[in-house]
Amino acid sequence: MGLEFWNRIEIFARAGEKESLKFLAEYPGRRVHYPKATVLHFEGDILGSFEVLLKGRIETRLPGGEAQEGLAVDWLDGPACLAPAPSFAQPPLCPVRVTATTDVELHVWPTEEVLEFAGRNPVFLRALLATVAGKLAFLAERLHEQNTLSLRCKVLSYLRALPQEHDEVGPFVRLPLSKEALAGYFGVARPSLSRCLAKMEQENVLSVQGRVVRWNTGAVDEAN
Repeated sequence: MGLEFWNRIEIFARAGEKESLKFLAEYPGRRVHYPKATVLHFEGDILGSFEVLLKGRIETRLPGGEAQEGLAVDWLDGPACLAPAPSFAQPPLCPVRVTATTDVELHVWPTEEVLEFAGRNPVFLRALLATVAGKLAFLAERLHEQNTLSLRCKVLSYLRALPQEHDEVGPFVRLPLSKEALAGYFGVARPSLSRCLAKMEQENVLSVQGRVVRWNTGAVDEAN
């Protein structure tokens, strides 16, 4: 894989070409593959490596929530850094369950190698710290959203963020996830999400046909 590929990954994009090439030359790391449905890490696992998701998609879930499977925090598509913040924490415990939702390929380095190189290279160190800080900020925002919004507001807020399409009937959005996966994203059981959507349909707030959702003018304002 060339530098153009590595530059799609946050830490290397921030570090720049010179530092990235130096790191990759000194510490080649190793590739690992996991089949779909493999749990890469459980909550509480000790993380001894800095991992980059090269190909595929993973899902992260927090324990708890209304859904038995826990609260879905994020879906991550490669290439991207995987769990950069907890990898360098003390102790480096995984706060979520990380599961491959497709076949995945990772590139991994021992955290000691990354820290040793960062200690000698201030530019790379700043890139590492910025990557970790960005992920922590995302997690904090995600947890705050889940704790403060009702399910109805979460659904409307989520729909508002989706790209809008148009047809002869009017504007609509297309759900990228199944109802089951969407329920997990909101940290609720699927029947709870179905009841919420059915109630909003009864109130003429929105209509759902498969993965196509349409709402009435002004309905999205309820998410504010």
